[in-house]
Amino acid sequence: MKIFIACLCLVFPYSCDAVTLASRGHTIYSIVIPERPTVAEEKAAKVLSSYLGKITRANFRIVSAAPVNYGHEILVGGKHHPNAGLQDPDGFSIRTEDCKLFLEGGERGILYAVYAFLERYCGLRKYNEEAVVVPKIKKLKVPDNILLVENPAIHFREYYYTATVDEEYLDWHRLMQHNATADSSSWGMWVHTFHLLVPDSVYYASHPEYYSYYGGKRQPAQLCLSNPQVFEILVRNLRQAMKKKPAARYWSVSQNDNYGYCQCEKCRAVDSLEGSPSGSVIRFANQVAAEFPDKIISTLAYQYSRSAPKITRPAANVNIMFCSIECDRSKPIAFDTSKGSFARDFEDWSRLTNNILIWDYVVQFANYISPFPNLKVLQPNIQFFHEHGVSDLFEQGSSVNWSDFGELKAYLIAAWLWNPSANADSLYRDFLDGYYGPAGIPILKYIRLLEKNMDDSHVMLDIYGNPVTPVRSWLKPEQVDSYLSLMNEAAALVKKNPVFARRVQRANLPLRYTVLEQAKLFGTGNRGVFARDPSGKWAVRPDVKASVTAFVDDLKSNGITSLNENHYSPDRYLADWQRIFEHGMIDHLAMNRKIIFEIPYSPKYPAKGDSTLTDGIGGYDDYHYNWLGWEGTDMVAVVDLGTSKKIDSLSCDFMEDQKSWIFMPERVSYFVSEDGTTFLPAGKPVEGNDPKPNKNFNTRSYTLNPVSPVNARYVKVVAQNRKTCPSWHIGAGYNSWIFCDEIVVR
Repeated sequence: MKIFIACLCLVFPYSCDAVTLASRGHTIYSIVIPERPTVAEEKAAKVLSSYLGKITRANFRIVSAAPVNYGHEILVGGKHHPNAGLQDPDGFSIRTEDCKLFLEGGERGILYAVYAFLERYCGLRKYNEEAVVVPKIKKLKVPDNILLVENPAIHFREYYYTATVDEEYLDWHRLMQHNATADSSSWGMWVHTFHLLVPDSVYYASHPEYYSYYGGKRQPAQLCLSNPQVFEILVRNLRQAMKKKPAARYWSVSQNDNYGYCQCEKCRAVDSLEGSPSGSVIRFANQVAAEFPDKIISTLAYQYSRSAPKITRPAANVNIMFCSIECDRSKPIAFDTSKGSFARDFEDWSRLTNNILIWDYVVQFANYISPFPNLKVLQPNIQFFHEHGVSDLFEQGSSVNWSDFGELKAYLIAAWLWNPSANADSLYRDFLDGYYGPAGIPILKYIRLLEKNMDDSHVMLDIYGNPVTPVRSWLKPEQVDSYLSLMNEAAALVKKNPVFARRVQRANLPLRYTVLEQAKLFGTGNRGVFARDPSGKWAVRPDVKASVTAFVDDLKSNGITSLNENHYSPDRYLADWQRIFEHGMIDHLAMNRKIIFEIPYSPKYPAKGDSTLTDGIGGYDDYHYNWLGWEGTDMVAVVDLGTSKKIDSLSCDFMEDQKSWIFMPERVSYFVSEDGTTFLPAGKPVEGNDPKPNKNFNTRSYTLNPVSPVNARYVKVVAQNRKTCPSWHIGAGYNSWIFCDEIVVR
């Protein structure tokens, strides 16, 4: 049965003219709590007394409900009205009767009742962890016929944003935290726990058979779930963990965060029968759950295990944590009906069980400080989950780090987790007017224009995207100018209000970031980094240097410590720009010359297209910028120098980024020709090295200096891809990449 939200307004037979709680700094009302109040009831009463005092300047005393009739009472907690309809522990009611105000609810619900009353009847707002609006009211009156009852649509409501570090924000917006370290948490362990329950540091050396088989050998990426010893060790260790947190009900038994699932003969047989690697996962989770019938064993449907098994159903006490990591955020999940889509997989799971926790992603992890117009899909997605019976929902934002419109997204998500049908326009206006003041109107215009341009572009919005890939679609330079114009209008409207001005400045950071990041791509011209000085030499544009410095300063003044999920700090960002400035332009014979690719580069990462390898701009430490890539194939490119040139040196830079399945070429060969048809070797191939595990980003120049200078009009570069990831790599057997940044001819 679905939890519902009820909002009722009834007129009681008896009523006073109105409930006047305070007038001109005085009140005749007392806040009454039960004779033996709970911790939550005491806290709720203190919150109410404090804020009513700030609003009215009156002293609302807190008294016990001993056998005394105080006459004018605000009753917090205690016995619920028979018509309250509180169907969920988090539900609450607000009612007025006989000139009394009743605020009622369960352990958390009583706090929610207080904050709901303060918002709806007193005008208070808490927009983020630091922005609290407390109106001053000389005469505080509320209707005498209130009967408001609310129950949450989503039982478990959690998200990660900066505001959620604030306890009051959580209470105010009716949010939870799994917080596995807290004694009060219902979660004992929270995702990616295979390595905790059967640690490879303890068992791998002596028992490699406990771990996944792929790439021709056992590797400590995941567990071998068909091994009975693995089950015994995991259950024993889990039992020990439960003794330390006996109150916790949910315990995660779930895959590590990689693709290296076991493909041994036994595991492969199960997965083949089930039609998905989730088959092994669910069978194993069911076994564990049978050992702990009074607990909920949670496991992931994530990446390789996202598709539901065909045969095995999760046990009643197995929770499926279903993750939306691959989804396109440009449109609601329900609109994607393609085969193998997230919506299809979710519907398959929902036919097997109603014990599902959705792990949804609502931020661009690779670039927090980048426009990410996913606002319009937030409500439809929550509605989609709710309509399919989901009662637990975790929205992963940028945690303690600020991200594009993070305050607004957090505010909206909180409202919709409680009531998926809450009016979007009202919520937008409430937040934008309250948080940005007069600037709210142009900021809303900017949001709508950004969404329209993205919709018109029909491109995917990826949580691992950046502000450079959409440079030909919804972040075209002329569109960025339109966005900046609206943000400048917003800033002008609040320039005399330092609080609103600072908030608008923060909201404008993603557009400033876009301009800087796209400058790396353009390289030259009025949107690039470099220009020729009066002597004809390439130099860094002074305005770019100034913009970088000002941007980093503003990041720091706004308390922004990380630009992505990998803790990329403003200082590192500045240092990377300094390296770009020092590197400068590469002047060489092939610069701006025609290039033909005999084996095309991947359209997934087009950078500036063909000119990327002859524009004189080196590649930076992100393969989206000034690099072209080849997936599972060699690179073969021919540069036409225009006329025959004397060549002393040939060079290309390649990158290694193993976490992204990018490796150095096995070898690079250079050939030269006068007619573009007959090519001769310019020298011996430049050999690569056998790759070894490496977590760092690296580049290498594959340079050939011919024994003696050669004359040629055409230069051919053949870079040999190893084709597949090494056997020791997590992507063993899958296509590997090579990425090149410039063909330098001197």
